[in-house]
Parts: sequence; C-alpha cells; structure tokens
Amino acid sequence: MATEHAVTEVLALCGSFVVKKKGVWNHDDWESLVADAVKLGVPATDEGKRGLGNILEAAKGLYSALPTSASPAKPKAAAKPKATAKPKAAAKPKAKA
Repeated sequence: MATEHAVTEVLALCGSFVVKKKGVWNHDDWESLVADAVKLGVPATDEGKRGLGNILEAAKGLYSALPTSASPAKPKAAAKPKATAKPKAAAKPKAKA
C-alpha cells in the first residue's frame, strides 16, 4: 500500500484540528499544532507557519459555512410515475341452459 503524501497528512491534521476545536483555538493550541505539523515535515520557518496558518483559516471558514452532519443532505429522488390501472375484463355472458 502506498503511503500518503505529506500534504495529505497535513491537511487532515488541520481539518481535524479545526473540527475538534470547533473553529476556535488559542495560542497554546496553535503551538501544539505547529509541533505536530513539523513532525510531518512542515518547515518550522515563518513561511512554513504562515502556510499552515492559511490552511487553518481556510478550514475555519469552511467549518463555519458547511453543515455539521457527517454526510451532506441528499436530494430527494423524483417520484416514480404511478402505474395506470388496467381496465377490468368484461364479464362473459352466461350460457342459457
């Protein structure tokens, strides 16, 4: 099985962080996230932190805008057309005895 690219892991880390924190975090939370991201290969430079911060802010905006359910609402399927009633068979005339 192929390993995930580091960017996939960083994006998952950021997404999980934003959801766990419900879109609100403090400086200590941020520092902890940076430490976790550095372990995944994000450079501990100002540029690396800026990129990580941009991802978080974008994820925060989506967190606020998207529904909270795990699965998006599915559109209702179009109603199936009703079958037309078949005409009743005419009664056979009774034979006279």
